[in-house]
Amino acid sequence: LIINDLLISPAGYEHLNYDYFKQINYNQKLWQTLYTDWGLAIAACIEGDIQRGIKIKPNKTANSELEKYAKSWLSYHEGCYCLQNNNDWRKSKSILQEAKNLITINLEWKQQLDKIFEKKREQINDLSEHLELAQFWYNLFNSKKSRSYLAEMKVEELRHKILDKKISIKEALTKFKQIQSIDYNNPVVIDMIEKTELLIEMEEIDNLIKYNNFEDAVNRAKRSSNPQIRKMVADYCLEILVNGMKSQSLHPQLVIQLVHWASELCPND
Repeated sequence: LIINDLLISPAGYEHLNYDYFKQINYNQKLWQTLYTDWGLAIAACIEGDIQRGIKIKPNKTANSELEKYAKSWLSYHEGCYCLQNNNDWRKSKSILQEAKNLITINLEWKQQLDKIFEKKREQINDLSEHLELAQFWYNLFNSKKSRSYLAEMKVEELRHKILDKKISIKEALTKFKQIQSIDYNNPVVIDMIEKTELLIEMEEIDNLIKYNNFEDAVNRAKRSSNPQIRKMVADYCLEILVNGMKSQSLHPQLVIQLVHWASELCPND
């Protein structure tokens, strides 16, 4: 019997009724693979028995284009199975890599893999393992979710290095901007860049004040686009003013200057 150009043997027809074949999406190339050495394994996967498909797959080189397609198709299903069911998800890396050529052109497969990877990441606690999984996902087919995951894990890794004083704030800022190239509009990356830029500005101004270059600190704050910086220096001006007025130690001209600087920095306050 022939259904959708597929030759069905009497045993096959007995095992799977006609309605079974009608409800499967017709893929001529996939049906053709059933006549290759990978056919039995692919048939098992189509029936939903991925474990059996993996067990009976042939261990040989695919030569023709059809055989390569069959092997890639089977590698995708085996890779997904390993990623979901194996405690050591790393076994799926080389297997899914064999199916990469088909994954990149199959939207449904990419959506399915996104779901599997998202579920897998929820099972991980170790940062280094998160980074490894994120890089694997990103390298495999570079989906939006994989870019977001990789960028955020790299930010977390860098944040740890800052806290452990393994990297300077300025070096970190350069690296955060490099990470942004992975996922340009990622809110976590943008937030860390803004926070790091703020810390650098605050550090520069603190150093100016520390070495009594107060006027330079005010001018540096005026040039800042960050309102937090301007408010910080304005508050410092007012703090000096209040303490000086209490102790009556300020020259009237300095009082005027401090008020003038504060009002320039925060004219609406």
